[in-house]
Amino acid sequence: MRPIVLCLAFLSAIPAAEAAPPTPMGKPLPLACSGPEADAGHRLVAQEKLSVGSHPKACFGHMTLYEGPNRQVIAAEPSPRCPGASAIQIYEQSRAGP
Repeated sequence: MRPIVLCLAFLSAIPAAEAAPPTPMGKPLPLACSGPEADAGHRLVAQEKLSVGSHPKACFGHMTLYEGPNRQVIAAEPSPRCPGASAIQIYEQSRAGP
């Protein structure tokens, strides 16, 4: 099974030498359902053939789970298994190589 590999150019604004603080617990994460961030998320999902995020109504955001230069991408879409709820997945860029 191949690990999920993500790379969003607009999310890599933090230089590798600087450590970003983790996203504070309890802080709401804004999700974009339209606009440039959502468009980039949809392109990424199609390119990497990811399961969550391919729905036309999917929304995308980002957060930092731990100190370091990486950000995690959050994808949320309507859940087919639970009407009225959302399926949520957190993706991160792999450092394992090509």
